[in-house]
Amino acid sequence: MRNLSRAGLFSAILLIASVAVAQETWEIDSAHSSVQFSVRHMMVSNVHGEFAKFSGRVYVDGKDFTKARMEVTIDASSINTHNDGRDKDPRSANFFDVEKFQTLEFKSKRVEQASPGNLRLIGDLTMPGAAKEITLEVSGPTS
Repeated sequence: MRNLSRAGLFSAILLIASVAVAQETWEIDSAHSSVQFSVRHMMVSNVHGEFAKFSGRVYVDGKDFTKARMEVTIDASSINTHNDGRDKDPRSANFFDVEKFQTLEFKSKRVEQASPGNLRLIGDLTMPGAAKEITLEVSGPTS
């Protein structure tokens, strides 16, 4: 197990492009990574925030990143929009219901080459009572 440093959560697989070793497992380093989001609020503005507590692994097979997999677990109670009053609502039963459901999970299903230097990471994001396939646009690798 190795630590990934200076990696954005969903671009973590991209920082290991120079690794030529097959079948590597990388632990996402939460001290140098982040889980961030932006949500449209009342059709007027965007609310930005992050989840402070998360963990995950990236499984890489050589230099072919289209064969990589990623699994991430997020502590839903660690949501932070930099407004304590606003953060109470997503923690409540209206959204994440952190009293009953402590975690959100992302598990990748596939990685596609979008263009040179850009990938699409497709996977399931599971939240209380629902799982939805999402596509994350990520940068790299360039070679």
